[in-house]
Amino acid sequence: MKNLCLLFIALFLSSANFSQDSIMPILHHLISTEELNTDLTFLKNKAVNKRYKYDGLMYAGKERFYNLYDSIKNVLQKKESMSRLDFYFLTAPLVELLQDDVSIYSLVGKYAHDSRNEGYLPFAEKTVIPLMVEVFQDTVYITSNYSDLFKSRLISINDIPASEVIAGVLKFTSFSKSRYYKKYKYASLNLSYSSVISYLLFDFHDEVEIKYTPVGEETVLTKSVKMLPIGDASFYEHVKKEMDSLPWYSLSFEEDVAVFKIKTMPPDDLKLELINNIFGKIHENKPVSLIIDISGCLWSYDNFWIILLNYLYEGELSLYEFQKRPQDLAKYTKKRINNISYILGKYADINKEFQFKENIYLVTGTSTSSAAVRFADIIQYNHIVTKIFGSETLTKTSQYDFYNGHYLPISGISLGLSTNFYYALDKNLNTHGLIPDVEVAPKNGQEFLNNFENEIVIDEVIKLIKSE
Repeated sequence: MKNLCLLFIALFLSSANFSQDSIMPILHHLISTEELNTDLTFLKNKAVNKRYKYDGLMYAGKERFYNLYDSIKNVLQKKESMSRLDFYFLTAPLVELLQDDVSIYSLVGKYAHDSRNEGYLPFAEKTVIPLMVEVFQDTVYITSNYSDLFKSRLISINDIPASEVIAGVLKFTSFSKSRYYKKYKYASLNLSYSSVISYLLFDFHDEVEIKYTPVGEETVLTKSVKMLPIGDASFYEHVKKEMDSLPWYSLSFEEDVAVFKIKTMPPDDLKLELINNIFGKIHENKPVSLIIDISGCLWSYDNFWIILLNYLYEGELSLYEFQKRPQDLAKYTKKRINNISYILGKYADINKEFQFKENIYLVTGTSTSSAAVRFADIIQYNHIVTKIFGSETLTKTSQYDFYNGHYLPISGISLGLSTNFYYALDKNLNTHGLIPDVEVAPKNGQEFLNNFENEIVIDEVIKLIKSE
Protein backbone atom coordinates (compact mmCIF):
# COMPACT_ATOMS: atom_id res chain seq x y z
CA MET A 1 0.00 0.00 0.00
CA LYS A 2 2.82 2.36 0.84
CA ASN A 3 4.46 1.65 -2.52
CA LEU A 4 1.17 2.46 -4.21
CA CYS A 5 1.05 5.87 -2.49
CA LEU A 6 4.62 6.57 -3.59
CA LEU A 7 3.68 5.73 -7.17
CA PHE A 8 1.11 8.51 -7.11
CA ILE A 9 3.52 10.92 -5.47
CA ALA A 10 6.51 10.38 -7.77
CA LEU A 11 5.89 12.98 -10.49
CA PHE A 12 7.97 14.89 -13.00
CA LEU A 13 9.43 17.90 -11.22
CA SER A 14 10.05 19.70 -14.49
CA SER A 15 6.63 19.10 -16.05
CA ALA A 16 6.07 22.82 -16.57
CA ASN A 17 8.85 22.81 -19.17
CA PHE A 18 6.97 20.42 -21.44
CA SER A 19 4.23 21.29 -23.89
CA GLN A 20 1.05 19.96 -22.35
CA ASP A 21 -1.55 17.93 -24.20
CA SER A 22 -5.06 16.98 -23.17
CA ILE A 23 -5.85 13.58 -21.73
CA MET A 24 -9.45 13.69 -22.94
CA PRO A 25 -8.80 12.70 -26.60
CA ILE A 26 -6.93 9.66 -25.26
CA LEU A 27 -9.86 8.64 -23.08
CA HIS A 28 -12.37 9.22 -25.91
CA HIS A 29 -10.24 7.40 -28.50
CA LEU A 30 -12.21 4.58 -30.14
CA ILE A 31 -10.86 1.03 -29.99
CA SER A 32 -12.31 -1.95 -31.80
CA THR A 33 -14.43 -4.12 -29.53
CA GLU A 34 -12.64 -7.18 -30.89
CA GLU A 35 -9.43 -5.82 -29.33
CA LEU A 36 -11.22 -4.78 -26.14
CA ASN A 37 -12.33 -8.39 -25.68
CA THR A 38 -8.63 -9.10 -25.06
CA ASP A 39 -8.70 -6.61 -22.19
CA LEU A 40 -11.87 -8.16 -20.77
CA THR A 41 -10.31 -11.63 -20.86
CA PHE A 42 -7.13 -10.27 -19.25
CA LEU A 43 -9.19 -8.71 -16.45
CA LYS A 44 -11.06 -11.97 -15.87
CA ASN A 45 -7.87 -14.03 -15.71
CA LYS A 46 -6.22 -11.69 -13.20
CA ALA A 47 -9.39 -11.69 -11.11
CA VAL A 48 -9.86 -15.45 -10.99
CA ASN A 49 -6.33 -16.78 -10.60
CA LYS A 50 -4.58 -16.38 -7.26
CA ARG A 51 -1.48 -17.99 -5.84
CA TYR A 52 -1.67 -21.30 -4.00
CA LYS A 53 -4.78 -22.23 -6.02
CA TYR A 54 -7.08 -19.89 -4.11
CA ASP A 55 -10.20 -18.73 -5.91
CA GLY A 56 -10.49 -15.05 -6.83
CA LEU A 57 -14.28 -15.33 -6.78
CA MET A 58 -14.63 -16.21 -3.07
CA TYR A 59 -16.87 -13.20 -2.46
CA ALA A 60 -18.23 -12.46 -5.94
CA GLY A 61 -19.45 -16.01 -6.51
CA LYS A 62 -18.81 -17.74 -9.83
CA GLU A 63 -22.38 -17.44 -11.08
CA ARG A 64 -22.70 -13.72 -10.39
CA PHE A 65 -19.25 -12.98 -11.79
CA TYR A 66 -19.70 -14.89 -15.03
CA ASN A 67 -23.22 -13.55 -15.55
CA LEU A 68 -21.85 -10.00 -15.39
CA TYR A 69 -18.82 -10.97 -17.45
CA ASP A 70 -21.05 -12.46 -20.18
CA SER A 71 -23.34 -9.43 -20.21
CA ILE A 72 -20.32 -7.13 -20.72
CA LYS A 73 -19.11 -9.39 -23.49
CA ASN A 74 -22.54 -9.20 -25.15
CA VAL A 75 -22.43 -5.40 -25.05
CA LEU A 76 -19.04 -5.46 -26.77
CA GLN A 77 -20.29 -7.87 -29.45
CA LYS A 78 -23.08 -5.46 -30.42
CA LYS A 79 -20.65 -2.62 -31.12
CA GLU A 80 -17.81 -2.22 -33.58
CA SER A 81 -15.82 0.10 -31.35
CA MET A 82 -15.86 1.73 -27.94
CA SER A 83 -13.88 4.49 -26.25
CA ARG A 84 -11.49 3.80 -23.40
CA LEU A 85 -13.78 5.83 -21.17
CA ASP A 86 -16.93 3.87 -22.03
CA PHE A 87 -15.06 0.57 -21.65
CA TYR A 88 -13.85 1.65 -18.21
CA PHE A 89 -17.35 2.50 -16.97
CA LEU A 90 -18.70 -0.72 -18.49
CA THR A 91 -16.17 -2.94 -16.73
CA ALA A 92 -15.73 -1.11 -13.40
CA PRO A 93 -18.67 -3.02 -11.79
CA LEU A 94 -16.86 -6.30 -12.56
CA VAL A 95 -13.84 -5.17 -10.52
CA GLU A 96 -16.07 -3.95 -7.67
CA LEU A 97 -17.92 -7.27 -7.58
CA LEU A 98 -14.72 -9.11 -6.65
CA GLN A 99 -14.54 -7.45 -3.21
CA ASP A 100 -10.78 -7.48 -3.64
CA ASP A 101 -9.45 -5.56 -0.63
CA VAL A 102 -6.58 -3.97 -2.56
CA SER A 103 -8.22 -3.52 -5.97
CA ILE A 104 -7.67 -0.32 -7.93
CA TYR A 105 -9.11 0.39 -11.37
CA SER A 106 -7.98 3.73 -12.70
CA LEU A 107 -8.21 5.86 -15.82
CA VAL A 108 -4.72 7.17 -15.07
CA GLY A 109 -3.34 4.35 -17.19
CA LYS A 110 -0.25 3.52 -19.20
CA TYR A 111 -0.92 6.44 -21.54
CA ALA A 112 -0.64 8.82 -18.56
CA HIS A 113 2.83 7.70 -17.40
CA ASP A 114 6.25 8.17 -18.91
CA SER A 115 7.91 5.24 -20.64
CA ARG A 116 9.97 4.42 -17.54
CA ASN A 117 6.84 4.58 -15.37
CA GLU A 118 8.46 7.13 -13.08
CA GLY A 119 5.45 9.41 -12.78
CA TYR A 120 2.63 11.19 -14.52
CA LEU A 121 3.06 12.75 -17.92
CA PRO A 122 2.03 16.42 -17.89
CA PHE A 123 -1.49 17.13 -19.15
CA ALA A 124 -3.23 20.41 -19.80
CA GLU A 125 -6.30 19.74 -17.66
CA LYS A 126 -6.23 21.45 -14.29
CA THR A 127 -8.17 18.82 -12.39
CA VAL A 128 -6.11 18.17 -9.26
CA ILE A 129 -7.92 19.34 -6.09
CA PRO A 130 -5.17 19.94 -3.49
CA LEU A 131 -7.24 18.84 -0.51
CA MET A 132 -7.33 15.87 1.83
CA VAL A 133 -10.60 15.12 3.58
CA GLU A 134 -12.17 12.77 6.09
CA VAL A 135 -15.84 11.95 6.42
CA PHE A 136 -17.41 11.32 9.82
CA GLN A 137 -21.11 10.53 10.15
CA ASP A 138 -21.52 11.76 6.55
CA THR A 139 -20.00 15.17 7.39
CA VAL A 140 -16.86 16.05 5.43
CA TYR A 141 -13.89 17.73 7.13
CA ILE A 142 -10.76 19.14 5.48
CA THR A 143 -7.71 17.44 6.99
CA SER A 144 -4.90 19.11 5.01
CA ASN A 145 -3.11 20.35 8.12
CA TYR A 146 -0.91 22.86 6.25
CA SER A 147 -4.00 24.69 4.98
CA ASP A 148 -5.92 27.55 6.56
CA LEU A 149 -8.97 25.35 5.96
CA PHE A 150 -7.71 22.67 8.37
CA LYS A 151 -10.58 21.05 10.31
CA SER A 152 -13.16 23.15 8.43
CA ARG A 153 -16.41 21.44 7.54
CA LEU A 154 -16.63 21.10 3.76
CA ILE A 155 -20.24 21.62 2.71
CA SER A 156 -20.07 21.57 -1.08
CA ILE A 157 -17.88 21.79 -4.17
CA ASN A 158 -19.45 23.81 -6.98
CA ASP A 159 -22.76 23.48 -5.09
CA ILE A 160 -22.59 19.68 -5.19
CA PRO A 161 -22.86 18.30 -1.62
CA ALA A 162 -19.41 17.20 -0.44
CA SER A 163 -20.71 13.82 0.74
CA GLU A 164 -22.08 13.17 -2.77
CA VAL A 165 -18.66 13.94 -4.26
CA ILE A 166 -16.92 11.55 -1.84
CA ALA A 167 -19.40 8.75 -2.51
CA GLY A 168 -19.01 9.15 -6.27
CA VAL A 169 -15.22 9.20 -6.21
CA LEU A 170 -14.94 6.26 -3.79
CA LYS A 171 -17.01 4.08 -6.09
CA PHE A 172 -14.19 4.26 -8.63
CA THR A 173 -11.23 4.43 -6.24
CA SER A 174 -11.04 1.68 -3.63
CA PHE A 175 -13.32 -1.25 -2.82
CA SER A 176 -12.41 -1.38 0.88
CA LYS A 177 -12.92 2.36 1.40
CA SER A 178 -16.15 2.34 -0.62
CA ARG A 179 -17.49 -0.61 1.42
CA TYR A 180 -16.62 1.12 4.68
CA TYR A 181 -18.20 4.39 3.58
CA LYS A 182 -21.46 2.72 2.60
CA LYS A 183 -21.69 1.06 6.01
CA TYR A 184 -20.45 3.79 8.36
CA LYS A 185 -20.43 7.02 6.33
CA TYR A 186 -16.74 7.27 7.14
CA ALA A 187 -13.87 7.71 4.70
CA SER A 188 -10.39 9.16 4.41
CA LEU A 189 -9.55 10.48 0.96
CA ASN A 190 -6.88 12.52 -0.78
CA LEU A 191 -8.90 14.23 -3.51
CA SER A 192 -5.77 14.89 -5.55
CA TYR A 193 -5.44 11.16 -6.26
CA SER A 194 -8.87 11.17 -7.96
CA SER A 195 -8.42 14.08 -10.33
CA VAL A 196 -9.52 12.43 -13.59
CA ILE A 197 -12.58 10.66 -12.19
CA SER A 198 -13.77 13.78 -10.31
CA TYR A 199 -13.47 15.74 -13.55
CA LEU A 200 -15.51 13.16 -15.46
CA LEU A 201 -18.17 12.71 -12.77
CA PHE A 202 -18.56 16.32 -11.63
CA ASP A 203 -16.80 18.47 -14.25
CA PHE A 204 -14.34 19.85 -11.69
CA HIS A 205 -11.59 21.73 -13.54
CA ASP A 206 -9.48 24.90 -13.43
CA GLU A 207 -11.11 26.33 -10.31
CA VAL A 208 -13.80 25.18 -7.91
CA GLU A 209 -15.90 27.08 -5.45
CA ILE A 210 -16.20 25.47 -2.07
CA LYS A 211 -18.59 26.28 0.72
CA TYR A 212 -17.29 25.56 4.18
CA THR A 213 -17.66 26.33 7.85
CA PRO A 214 -14.43 27.18 9.74
CA VAL A 215 -13.64 25.06 12.79
CA GLY A 216 -15.57 26.23 15.84
CA GLU A 217 -17.91 28.44 13.82
CA GLU A 218 -21.37 28.17 12.26
CA THR A 219 -20.94 30.75 9.49
CA VAL A 220 -20.93 29.35 5.95
CA LEU A 221 -18.15 30.88 3.86
CA THR A 222 -17.25 30.62 0.19
CA LYS A 223 -13.76 30.23 -1.24
CA SER A 224 -12.32 29.68 -4.70
CA VAL A 225 -9.71 26.93 -4.89
CA LYS A 226 -7.42 26.87 -7.91
CA MET A 227 -6.83 23.37 -9.22
CA LEU A 228 -3.47 22.05 -10.36
CA PRO A 229 -2.66 20.42 -13.70
CA ILE A 230 -2.00 16.69 -13.83
CA GLY A 231 1.77 16.41 -13.52
CA ASP A 232 2.26 19.41 -11.23
CA ALA A 233 4.59 18.23 -8.49
CA SER A 234 4.19 20.98 -5.90
CA PHE A 235 1.29 19.52 -3.92
CA TYR A 236 2.58 15.95 -4.06
CA GLU A 237 6.02 17.04 -2.85
CA HIS A 238 4.40 18.57 0.19
CA VAL A 239 2.36 15.42 0.89
CA LYS A 240 5.46 13.23 0.51
CA LYS A 241 7.45 15.34 2.97
CA GLU A 242 4.55 15.19 5.40
CA MET A 243 4.28 11.40 5.09
CA ASP A 244 8.03 10.87 5.45
CA SER A 245 8.18 13.02 8.58
CA LEU A 246 5.55 11.06 10.49
CA PRO A 247 6.90 8.49 12.99
CA TRP A 248 5.57 4.99 12.48
CA TYR A 249 5.10 4.31 16.19
CA SER A 250 4.76 6.00 19.55
CA LEU A 251 4.99 4.77 23.14
CA SER A 252 3.45 6.49 26.14
CA PHE A 253 2.48 5.65 29.71
CA GLU A 254 -0.53 6.65 31.77
CA GLU A 255 -0.18 5.49 35.35
CA ASP A 256 -0.06 1.69 35.09
CA VAL A 257 -1.03 1.43 31.40
CA ALA A 258 1.42 1.41 28.45
CA VAL A 259 0.11 2.56 25.05
CA PHE A 260 2.03 1.32 21.99
CA LYS A 261 0.67 2.90 18.79
CA ILE A 262 1.69 1.35 15.48
CA LYS A 263 0.91 3.44 12.40
CA THR A 264 1.62 2.98 8.72
CA MET A 265 5.12 1.54 8.60
CA PRO A 266 7.98 2.75 6.40
CA PRO A 267 9.38 0.36 3.78
CA ASP A 268 12.79 0.54 5.44
CA ASP A 269 14.89 -2.10 7.16
CA LEU A 270 13.49 -3.34 10.48
CA LYS A 271 16.03 -3.28 13.32
CA LEU A 272 15.36 -5.79 16.07
CA GLU A 273 17.29 -3.47 18.38
CA LEU A 274 14.49 -0.91 18.01
CA ILE A 275 11.78 -3.40 19.04
CA ASN A 276 13.95 -4.44 22.00
CA ASN A 277 14.25 -0.80 23.05
CA ILE A 278 10.47 -0.33 22.90
CA PHE A 279 9.71 -3.37 25.05
CA GLY A 280 12.67 -2.58 27.27
CA LYS A 281 11.02 0.73 28.16
CA ILE A 282 7.72 -1.06 28.77
CA HIS A 283 9.50 -3.58 31.02
CA GLU A 284 11.23 -0.77 32.91
CA ASN A 285 7.94 1.04 33.65
CA LYS A 286 6.21 -2.19 34.77
CA PRO A 287 2.65 -1.41 33.60
CA VAL A 288 -0.11 -3.90 34.47
CA SER A 289 -1.80 -3.41 31.10
CA LEU A 290 -0.54 -2.92 27.54
CA ILE A 291 -2.68 -1.28 24.86
CA ILE A 292 -1.54 -1.95 21.29
CA ASP A 293 -3.23 0.61 19.04
CA ILE A 294 -3.33 -0.41 15.35
CA SER A 295 -6.31 1.79 14.45
CA GLY A 296 -4.18 3.82 12.03
CA CYS A 297 -2.10 0.97 10.59
CA LEU A 298 -2.96 1.09 6.90
CA TRP A 299 0.20 -0.65 5.68
CA SER A 300 2.52 -3.14 7.39
CA TYR A 301 4.07 -6.54 6.76
CA ASP A 302 3.59 -9.95 8.33
CA ASN A 303 7.20 -10.43 9.42
CA PHE A 304 6.97 -7.42 11.71
CA TRP A 305 3.92 -8.88 13.47
CA ILE A 306 5.57 -12.31 13.78
CA ILE A 307 8.52 -10.68 15.54
CA LEU A 308 6.20 -8.61 17.74
CA LEU A 309 4.40 -11.77 18.87
CA ASN A 310 7.61 -12.94 20.52
CA TYR A 311 7.29 -10.09 23.01
CA LEU A 312 3.71 -11.10 23.82
CA TYR A 313 3.68 -14.91 23.77
CA GLU A 314 5.83 -18.03 24.04
CA GLY A 315 5.04 -21.53 22.83
CA GLU A 316 2.85 -22.96 20.07
CA LEU A 317 0.02 -21.06 18.42
CA SER A 318 -2.03 -20.97 15.23
CA LEU A 319 -0.66 -18.39 12.82
CA TYR A 320 -2.17 -18.89 9.37
CA GLU A 321 -5.02 -21.03 8.11
CA PHE A 322 -2.92 -22.76 5.45
CA GLN A 323 -0.68 -24.30 8.14
CA LYS A 324 -1.94 -27.74 9.12
CA ARG A 325 -1.03 -27.48 12.80
CA PRO A 326 -0.03 -24.87 15.41
CA GLN A 327 3.51 -23.57 15.03
CA ASP A 328 6.28 -23.23 17.58
CA LEU A 329 6.62 -19.45 17.57
CA ALA A 330 10.37 -19.44 18.30
CA LYS A 331 11.24 -21.90 15.50
CA TYR A 332 8.92 -20.18 13.03
CA THR A 333 10.37 -16.75 13.84
CA LYS A 334 13.95 -17.98 13.42
CA LYS A 335 13.09 -19.32 9.99
CA ARG A 336 11.43 -16.08 8.92
CA ILE A 337 14.26 -13.87 10.18
CA ASN A 338 16.93 -15.98 8.45
CA ASN A 339 15.13 -15.73 5.10
CA ILE A 340 14.41 -12.00 5.12
CA SER A 341 17.17 -9.55 4.24
CA TYR A 342 15.41 -6.38 5.46
CA ILE A 343 15.27 -7.63 9.07
CA LEU A 344 18.48 -6.47 10.72
CA GLY A 345 19.37 -8.85 13.52
CA LYS A 346 19.04 -12.47 14.57
CA TYR A 347 16.45 -14.32 16.62
CA ALA A 348 18.91 -14.37 19.53
CA ASP A 349 18.71 -10.56 19.61
CA ILE A 350 15.08 -10.74 20.80
CA ASN A 351 15.30 -10.15 24.54
CA LYS A 352 12.84 -12.57 26.12
CA GLU A 353 13.23 -10.80 29.48
CA PHE A 354 11.16 -7.97 27.98
CA GLN A 355 8.21 -10.26 27.16
CA PHE A 356 4.99 -8.67 28.41
CA LYS A 357 3.00 -11.14 30.54
CA GLU A 358 0.18 -8.99 31.89
CA ASN A 359 -3.16 -8.04 30.29
CA ILE A 360 -2.96 -7.06 26.60
CA TYR A 361 -5.64 -4.97 24.89
CA LEU A 362 -5.94 -4.18 21.20
CA VAL A 363 -7.45 -1.11 19.54
CA THR A 364 -8.57 -1.42 15.91
CA GLY A 365 -10.02 1.27 13.70
CA THR A 366 -10.98 2.76 10.38
CA SER A 367 -7.52 2.33 8.81
CA THR A 368 -6.60 -1.11 10.16
CA SER A 369 -5.93 -3.24 7.11
CA SER A 370 -3.87 -5.95 5.45
CA ALA A 371 -1.26 -7.63 7.70
CA ALA A 372 -2.45 -5.66 10.76
CA VAL A 373 -5.83 -7.40 10.47
CA ARG A 374 -4.08 -10.76 10.31
CA PHE A 375 -2.20 -9.86 13.50
CA ALA A 376 -5.49 -8.95 15.19
CA ASP A 377 -6.96 -12.26 14.05
CA ILE A 378 -3.96 -14.20 15.43
CA ILE A 379 -4.00 -12.68 18.90
CA GLN A 380 -7.79 -12.94 19.15
CA TYR A 381 -7.99 -16.54 17.92
CA ASN A 382 -5.16 -17.67 20.24
CA HIS A 383 -6.59 -15.76 23.23
CA ILE A 384 -3.44 -13.64 23.61
CA VAL A 385 -5.44 -10.45 23.83
CA THR A 386 -7.76 -9.81 26.79
CA LYS A 387 -10.20 -7.65 24.82
CA ILE A 388 -10.40 -5.70 21.55
CA PHE A 389 -11.73 -2.13 21.53
CA GLY A 390 -12.32 0.42 18.80
CA SER A 391 -13.99 0.18 15.38
CA GLU A 392 -14.41 -2.43 12.68
CA THR A 393 -11.25 -2.91 10.60
CA LEU A 394 -11.08 -1.45 7.10
CA THR A 395 -10.39 -4.79 5.41
CA LYS A 396 -11.90 -8.20 6.01
CA THR A 397 -10.38 -10.97 8.16
CA SER A 398 -10.49 -13.38 5.21
CA GLN A 399 -8.97 -11.04 2.69
CA TYR A 400 -7.34 -10.61 -0.67
CA ASP A 401 -3.89 -9.04 -0.34
CA PHE A 402 -0.54 -8.36 -2.01
CA TYR A 403 -1.25 -5.78 -4.67
CA ASN A 404 0.00 -6.37 -8.21
CA GLY A 405 -0.33 -3.59 -10.77
CA HIS A 406 -1.08 -4.13 -14.45
CA TYR A 407 -2.07 -2.18 -17.53
CA LEU A 408 -4.81 -3.72 -19.67
CA PRO A 409 -2.94 -4.83 -22.83
CA ILE A 410 -5.05 -2.92 -25.39
CA SER A 411 -6.63 0.08 -23.64
CA GLY A 412 -3.77 0.64 -21.17
CA ILE A 413 -6.23 1.25 -18.32
CA SER A 414 -4.58 0.70 -14.91
CA LEU A 415 -5.68 -2.43 -13.03
CA GLY A 416 -4.50 -3.38 -9.58
CA LEU A 417 -5.60 -6.70 -8.08
CA SER A 418 -4.38 -9.02 -5.34
CA THR A 419 -2.23 -12.06 -5.97
CA ASN A 420 -3.02 -13.86 -2.69
CA PHE A 421 -5.97 -14.80 -0.55
CA TYR A 422 -5.69 -15.18 3.22
CA TYR A 423 -8.37 -17.03 5.15
CA ALA A 424 -9.00 -15.91 8.71
CA LEU A 425 -8.01 -18.58 11.21
CA ASP A 426 -11.65 -19.61 11.62
CA LYS A 427 -12.04 -19.69 7.79
CA ASN A 428 -14.98 -17.28 7.80
CA LEU A 429 -16.12 -15.55 4.62
CA ASN A 430 -17.59 -12.53 6.36
CA THR A 431 -18.06 -9.50 4.17
CA HIS A 432 -17.20 -7.20 7.07
CA GLY A 433 -13.93 -6.53 8.86
CA LEU A 434 -12.90 -7.70 12.32
CA ILE A 435 -15.49 -6.47 14.83
CA PRO A 436 -14.08 -5.38 18.21
CA ASP A 437 -15.48 -6.74 21.47
CA VAL A 438 -16.36 -3.21 22.57
CA GLU A 439 -16.97 -0.38 20.13
CA VAL A 440 -15.19 2.82 21.17
CA ALA A 441 -15.33 5.72 18.73
CA PRO A 442 -15.87 9.50 18.69
CA LYS A 443 -19.50 10.31 19.43
CA ASN A 444 -19.79 13.59 17.52
CA GLY A 445 -17.96 15.90 15.14
CA GLN A 446 -16.09 17.76 17.86
CA GLU A 447 -14.74 14.55 19.36
CA PHE A 448 -13.78 13.37 15.88
CA LEU A 449 -11.77 16.55 15.23
CA ASN A 450 -10.03 16.17 18.59
CA ASN A 451 -9.18 12.52 17.93
CA PHE A 452 -6.53 12.82 15.23
CA GLU A 453 -4.00 10.85 17.29
CA ASN A 454 -6.77 8.61 18.67
CA GLU A 455 -6.45 10.33 22.07
CA ILE A 456 -10.17 10.33 22.87
CA VAL A 457 -10.56 6.65 22.01
CA ILE A 458 -7.47 5.66 24.02
CA ASP A 459 -8.64 7.66 27.05
CA GLU A 460 -12.01 5.92 26.91
CA VAL A 461 -10.34 2.51 26.57
CA ILE A 462 -8.18 3.19 29.66
CA LYS A 463 -11.31 4.15 31.62
CA LEU A 464 -13.01 0.91 30.55
CA ILE A 465 -9.97 -1.17 31.48
CA LYS A 466 -9.75 0.38 34.94
CA SER A 467 -13.47 -0.01 35.52
CA GLU A 468 -13.14 -3.74 34.92
